Amino acid sequence: MEYTVPENVATTIEGAFLNNTNLEQLNLPASFVSWGGVANNRIIELIFATTTALKAINVAEGNLVYASTNGVLVNKATTPKELIGSPVGLVEAIIDASIVTSTTTNRVFGRSPNMRKITFTEGFTAIGNNSIRMNASENITDGSQALAEVYLPSTLASIGDGAFVRRGNVSLVVCRAATPPTLGGNAFFALGDNVKDQLKIYVPATSLSLYTSPVWGVQMNSITAAKFVGFYNVTISNTDKTGSSVESTIGSDIGFATGTVTITAPTAPAGKQFDKWVASSSAGTVTLVNENLATTTFTMPAADVTLTATYVTTPTAIENTESNTTAKVYPNPATDYINVTGAEGNYTIYNIMGSIAAQGILGSTVNTIPVGELANGTYFFKAGDKVIRFIKK
Repeated sequence: MEYTVPENVATTIEGAFLNNTNLEQLNLPASFVSWGGVANNRIIELIFATTTALKAINVAEGNLVYASTNGVLVNKATTPKELIGSPVGLVEAIIDASIVTSTTTNRVFGRSPNMRKITFTEGFTAIGNNSIRMNASENITDGSQALAEVYLPSTLASIGDGAFVRRGNVSLVVCRAATPPTLGGNAFFALGDNVKDQLKIYVPATSLSLYTSPVWGVQMNSITAAKFVGFYNVTISNTDKTGSSVESTIGSDIGFATGTVTITAPTAPAGKQFDKWVASSSAGTVTLVNENLATTTFTMPAADVTLTATYVTTPTAIENTESNTTAKVYPNPATDYINVTGAEGNYTIYNIMGSIAAQGILGSTVNTIPVGELANGTYFFKAGDKVIRFIKK
């Protein structure tokens, strides 16, 4: 259920949303400025504590007192702006540093028992005392320690006292700061205690020794050096990156040694089609599963990797060389599949306009390639210098 407070409404009363277990999204107008005398730091506790399905509180642009970052309420009337609290039903928090750069409210996420993931974007600088700590009961096992993943930006400078106390189910932390943030007392006390074998803290590989030294609280918080893993950067160097992506288990531009990274090439420029990837790394050769596929994977080395997607001009017409080759494609016409003999290596199927319809790799004998998903029409099968026309019906 979604509810939008009417425009020109400026306030509400303490019990306005009491026991509303159906409300999932609340939208506040620009005119809304107070909660009927309830202090900002107690809004979630006194107004929304029993609104258990609430996942987002959104605020209209132009509001002079409040804002929101992906559904988490922000007090914009203070300097600096401060997070007020997260909804009870929140599952994932993304804190946008263009809206708020620090947390000061005590246990600001303490009433979101099912929050599994929290991300602070680049530009965020400080996590305040007890900010991520659960509210009141911290040892219960009914899901209130659901938080499992924490993503911290390169700009983070400090983590306050008890910030992550007893967040026992956290198994993944990614901290991008090259200089380890300063830590308050017991900042990570009992972090990951319920999943000790799984807990990993990924940090820049060039700063690994700084994080694993006692200076950054390894001894203070009983987190052993073995839990820290260095990560490396993955960069797609094309000027126009539209449509491109990098994905690993820890981020969209980083990976750790021996981890699998999936890459997708940028959208081909007009009149061009993807040809192959060119990869480089100070660790030496980077072996892609298939350099000729626009989406492929590779195993991350212990070094940064740079990848460049290359393109070739899309042919406006493809000459059929069937009479000059020993390669065969049958049946022709085809309905569900084609068999290919006499060709090896990478293949591409083009439609009559010269656009790529399918790609793959051939073996050395008979290959069966499914074509049932292709639209009916004329196609060209190309492997190396061998091109054969066939019809899909």
